[in-house]
Amino acid sequence: MAYLLFILYLFLNVVAAHRWDGDPVISPDPVVALLALFFAFLSSERPRDIPGINVQIFFAILFFGWFYMSSVVNESSVRALEYTSKGFLLYIIASFAIVNVKQFKIVMLAFVPMALVIAVNGILTIDYDSGFVPLELSWGYRLNWINTYDDSNSTAMFLNIAITVLFVHILESKAMVSRLISIVPMIILGYAVKLTDSRAGLLEMLVSIIVILYLKFGIKKTMLYASPIMIAVLSVFAGRMMEINTDDSSAQNRMVFWSRAFEYLWDQPILGLGYTGLANTLGMQGHNTFVEIYTESGLPGYVFFMGMYYIAAKGLFSTLGELKKNEQLAELAPILYIISGVTAAILVGAWFNTIYHELIYIWLGIWTAVYRLAYKITPNVGIEFGKQDFIRLIMVSMGVMVLIRVFIHFYI
Repeated sequence: MAYLLFILYLFLNVVAAHRWDGDPVISPDPVVALLALFFAFLSSERPRDIPGINVQIFFAILFFGWFYMSSVVNESSVRALEYTSKGFLLYIIASFAIVNVKQFKIVMLAFVPMALVIAVNGILTIDYDSGFVPLELSWGYRLNWINTYDDSNSTAMFLNIAITVLFVHILESKAMVSRLISIVPMIILGYAVKLTDSRAGLLEMLVSIIVILYLKFGIKKTMLYASPIMIAVLSVFAGRMMEINTDDSSAQNRMVFWSRAFEYLWDQPILGLGYTGLANTLGMQGHNTFVEIYTESGLPGYVFFMGMYYIAAKGLFSTLGELKKNEQLAELAPILYIISGVTAAILVGAWFNTIYHELIYIWLGIWTAVYRLAYKITPNVGIEFGKQDFIRLIMVSMGVMVLIRVFIHFYI
């Protein structure tokens, strides 16, 4: 029951929450979320029974709590309360609503029809002469689904999640007919990604495909299989999406923005600027999740945010390592391929875009659910969080910021 309610709530947030002149046609129902949360806790193990999950939940509480406190101090508490409570709720529901492999496969497949609704609607209604899509489905000339993820880059990311699910299905399915049928929606979704004109979307797609091929076939076969796929994709995604360099105005503007964001950070290093504080101050989004989290929630909030993903990544690597040695985890292999591909895509998207909206917390919860499933099969995947992990977390967190600073230094 919980996983079905989770799918319904996801549908209400992603597909049905379409806005007409700023007002939602169908608002996401909080009752559905609360019911999903209730049934999730009834059907799931206690967090303390699974190593690492209690630490991740602790980091999540710290992050959302700190971010809200920062926003209260910076007088943006109303919107921040909605954002932090919704993000935390979706993370918890996704973490505990899925209790077996069958449910997980259903949840993953649910992303496909939702993405197809967005893709088909956009493709059929776009005006190719003016670039305008009726019902506000585009920003300028770029396909965009105006809802909780109201920009073309985030739309491309959601479409890419569905593409990843279909790609893994094609690789894993033993029925040729099923493989051939899956190619059709994959082409539709790929064309919709092209219409978003998102360079990050193109990179996310390629990185996700390469990671999945590597996990399934190894490095040699990946090079063999990935080459024709990349040639085909790159030949189709021509135009702005292929102009991935630091010399165009878009890239330069982003790096100037990142540089100015660091200047504001030094003024408020502990509490930051609060939710949307950076965009309100500088007049545009930062197009880098790490920069925005760092400057808007301060140094502590940024470390808490990175802590959530450190635990998730450690659990994922532990499970992937055990996958090669333990045949009991074989039924989780397709799921782990999807998780790994989307994880890689999110990391790429986080570098080029602001993606700390609800979708990233939903996926964080799904990561956690996979780890729980793997731990039920074999406790060998269990992880702990000790002093060395805390040191690594600080080093990784600061390393990302240093890398961005170096990047800015050389290209501005």
